[in-house]
Amino acid sequence: MDPARDLERLAARLDETAAVLDWPDERLYPRVEAVSAWSPAQHVDHVLRALDLLFGRAEALEGGRSEEIRPSGRPRLLGRLVLVTGWIPRGRGRAPEAALPDPRPVRYRLRVALGDATRRSEQLRARTDRLREAQGVLPHPQLGDFDAPCWIRFADVHTRHHLAIVADIDRRRAVRVVEESAVPEAQLGDEPEYGVSAESP
Repeated sequence: MDPARDLERLAARLDETAAVLDWPDERLYPRVEAVSAWSPAQHVDHVLRALDLLFGRAEALEGGRSEEIRPSGRPRLLGRLVLVTGWIPRGRGRAPEAALPDPRPVRYRLRVALGDATRRSEQLRARTDRLREAQGVLPHPQLGDFDAPCWIRFADVHTRHHLAIVADIDRRRAVRVVEESAVPEAQLGDEPEYGVSAESP
């Protein structure tokens, strides 16, 4: 794992997240149940809450500041798959309570949280050597034991996963808007042309 490369990629994801937060309400807050039970705003809220937790795990290993730290361990098979391929199966994971989004996140608070995540990411980029040298592992509840570089890789993979869902929600929303605004052809045939009544001679 290369935390410098992963943090560089994550910086680009955070720029994408900032762009999402510039969307108008009609793009940021709708839910498209066929894609996800969460709105784009809720996905952003979840991502930022998750980054707080994931960065915390990497920082704990960097500083040796957790009683949970184990001297050694490995990711489970699914964890290795996620880290190596960068792919997370949709609908399979269960977010911890601390990372669950608000029902309708406030845009301003999301922007504040995004600023905090960006600053923290930049600070970690300045300490990548320490992340590589950090000893021990901390457990992920579903994916197994991660060292500090693994936590950084997962932060990037997880963020990309949710941004892809946000993009899918937005595409489906746009299609739905077009479909709902379209006038059925049958109705078009019933309309008199040029405002002339059908009974006119």
